[in-house]
Amino acid sequence: MRIAPAGVLLALTALTAPAVANGPYDIDRLAYFEAGNSAEVEVDGNHLFAGIGRHLLILDVSDPTKPTKIASTVAAGPANIPRDIQVSGNHVFVTLGDYGLRIYDVSDPGNPTLAGTLDGVELWDFDIAGSTLIASSSSKTLQSVDISDVSNPSPISTATLSTFTSGAVIQGDYAYVPGGISGVMMIVDVSDPANMVELSSITTGGYAFSLDVADTLAYVPTAGTSMAIINVADPSAPVEVGRYTSPAAWFQSYDVVVQDGIAVLVSGDYSIDVVDVSDPTNPFRVAEIDESLGGYEVVRNGNHVYVADAATSFRVLDVSTPEFTSVVGRHQG
Repeated sequence: MRIAPAGVLLALTALTAPAVANGPYDIDRLAYFEAGNSAEVEVDGNHLFAGIGRHLLILDVSDPTKPTKIASTVAAGPANIPRDIQVSGNHVFVTLGDYGLRIYDVSDPGNPTLAGTLDGVELWDFDIAGSTLIASSSSKTLQSVDISDVSNPSPISTATLSTFTSGAVIQGDYAYVPGGISGVMMIVDVSDPANMVELSSITTGGYAFSLDVADTLAYVPTAGTSMAIINVADPSAPVEVGRYTSPAAWFQSYDVVVQDGIAVLVSGDYSIDVVDVSDPTNPFRVAEIDESLGGYEVVRNGNHVYVADAATSFRVLDVSTPEFTSVVGRHQG
């Protein structure tokens, strides 16, 4: 879903994961995870930050094949679990759904400390642009939060969109918002976080719980066998230009990360497809990782891709030669 500079992975996992919704109207992938399984991943620097149950676990991943635990801290209360996580500078941002936001100072990775909290605001999947965090919130809304002072994050505004929200990926002045069970992608002008405005929407051909944006193209898994490729060069008039359909017998596309013309598409409890999207009108699979366990979220760090799955917490793939993608590392929660 997100590409980060070299080296840190963050995975958030459910200690127990009841069948809950991502906000009142959206399916949360965490609902499918049993005890000890992972849900979110993020990469930054030379350390891996993993959420196991309610804990934020920190590992050294300077050698991606041999992650080593160096610290952990409680990241959520007994009644909640982390919903999304990102790193910005020396801070880790963790949203807790109905229970708001927690911010951790990780300038010393061996000693993470709570730096700030925001309660009373519903925050789910999110992205960060500068000093603003923008998250899917209740029902059909996006919420912007001022994080310029990490010790005192504060709500800026709430925008009501045309349908349900399931996260946000920010590129420039725009947020690309998957519409969850409504099967659309919306484009929102967030140049003024106090006045976010929906510009357009487009159907995706299936449920849309995540997406990635590379240059002027949005890649949207459809929670089925396909992924829509949408030209967003004109944010007011997005156009589908291509569609990838997995040849795998069982495939449910959940998340994707795209870099250098290669998309890595994960499929829940099934396989992982490595897809050449250099020609967006003619995407095709160049490799498949099939271990009966696909993944629910994916990020890329240089030549390595980190996949949160439903059994081994996460796996590390080497994609330096896409046709020969292989598993080179694992971490068991």
